Amino acid sequence: MHEQASETLTIKTRKGEKKLTRRQVIDMLNQRTRKLRRQDRADGPTEESFRDHQRNILLRYPRLVAHLICHSLGYFCPRSAANAILFYKEAKPFWCEWYCHMAECTLRSWDERVRQGYEKRQKPADESGMLILIGADALNGAVRNRRTHQGYMAEYLQGRVVILRELNGNGPILASWF
Repeated sequence: MHEQASETLTIKTRKGEKKLTRRQVIDMLNQRTRKLRRQDRADGPTEESFRDHQRNILLRYPRLVAHLICHSLGYFCPRSAANAILFYKEAKPFWCEWYCHMAECTLRSWDERVRQGYEKRQKPADESGMLILIGADALNGAVRNRRTHQGYMAEYLQGRVVILRELNGNGPILASWF
């Protein structure tokens, strides 16, 4: 197994700037997420609302949400990525522009993909069935390609920072990188 070059990142904090390695930054983000999770547990149960479900997803699966944001190239903000995961867990179609575009392109090329042997699944009967498949493909792609989430528009650490900001009440509304 090869080792990655130790990349140093400069992080701005309230006390000044710190130089940390990539691993130290990830550990710091994990520690802050665990702290928020403990605070939520200490607050006790609240009446379940959709916003509570989003927050639970952000607290339980911050890495998956960050990879989904990176896989979408910043199209998803943390709340919409959490919604995509919620809809996937409930096997419901998630009607968003990105999924609808991918579904349209996939439907157009479905017969060709079957003929060439790329597609083994049965074609869904309607648009909602196709959106469920697209949601599963997007989540699987986010996990499968997680090691490529670096660089412009796909930086994993930036995705984790955006999630932490969202959990603290300062998250983006439209998209993550803009």
